Amino acid sequence: MRLCLWFVGFLSQLAGGHLSAQPVKTIRADADLVLVNAVVADRKGTPVTALEAGQFTVFEDHVQQAIVSFSREEAPCSVGVIVDLSGSMRRNLPAATAAIREFLTAFNPQDEAFLMAVSSQPESLFDFTSDTGTLQNHLNMAEAEGNTALIDTILLALHRIRTAHNARRALFVVSDGMDNHSRFSKAELFRAIQEQEVPVYTVGIAIRSPGKRAMELAEESVDWRL
Repeated sequence: MRLCLWFVGFLSQLAGGHLSAQPVKTIRADADLVLVNAVVADRKGTPVTALEAGQFTVFEDHVQQAIVSFSREEAPCSVGVIVDLSGSMRRNLPAATAAIREFLTAFNPQDEAFLMAVSSQPESLFDFTSDTGTLQNHLNMAEAEGNTALIDTILLALHRIRTAHNARRALFVVSDGMDNHSRFSKAELFRAIQEQEVPVYTVGIAIRSPGKRAMELAEESVDWRL
């Protein structure tokens, strides 16, 4: 802002003919080494990590620059964990919670996650935290009941992930894929995912059992893959 004000004043003096001769100060800065961060993902949004320096090309003002040092490191990530706790998941709940626990074991101290549940309406179980033990304790108390508002829950999670502290963000969804109670459509969900550019990783869990009702078996055949 200070530079902009000086520039406007300079033009005003020039227009009025009151410009006085003043020496022009030139500031030069040289940088021998510039750090360039890069995150590479495939078309599905999956991170690509097995890369070498020879697979990158860096240009400055259309001039190719030499890469003198190359290293890989894990950046902290913010994840929205969504577990399906609707009635159709009653038999699948142990497998679903086990999948989430396994996922949480890979967390680094700088990572954070929030926990949401799918039921007749979206339910927030726990806000952003780096304490994976707390999230696992909430999973231990989970019970499956109610209808399934899966699309509505993912949309709400997309909204909440905007408040994440880390630049790398994703949603992790564990469900049997049924949805019989959402107000929003699949098309609206896909549009929101594309606009926000947040990767959504899904784990589909469906344990078929002869004791299931015909309605449950019919719902399992619904294709909601993202």
